[in-house]
Formats: sequence, structure tokens, C-alpha cells
Amino acid sequence: ARIFNLSGRLKRTIKPEIAGQSGHQVLNWDGKDSKGNVVPSGLYIVTLEKRDTILRTTVGVLNR
Repeated sequence: ARIFNLSGRLKRTIKPEIAGQSGHQVLNWDGKDSKGNVVPSGLYIVTLEKRDTILRTTVGVLNR
């Protein structure tokens, strides 16, 4: 999975940790970028690619 900010900058690349039943995969993101810094609050685009399928979803991050 690749995580981008709304400006299109790649913040982090993560491999799914667990292959579940029926092809389900679990992806845990700790809210940090590739350098280990906590990302600012905001919306992020998560792109998952598997074979010939690309799934995009939006994730909100809220830091206190």
C-alpha cells in the first residue's frame, strides 16, 4: 500500500501484515511517514494494488 497526502506526495509504503481468509489483507498504519515522523492531521489517500486491480480510499488522521 502507498500512502499519499492530498498534494500527491508519497508519505509511506507499507506491506500488508496478515493474509486473511478469502484474500482479505490487514494493513496497519501508525500515522508516521517513511522517516518515522508523525504526519500532520488531514486526509490521506491510500492506494492498494493487487494483480490488475487498484483500490484507492481516503483516510483521515487527527492528532491531538
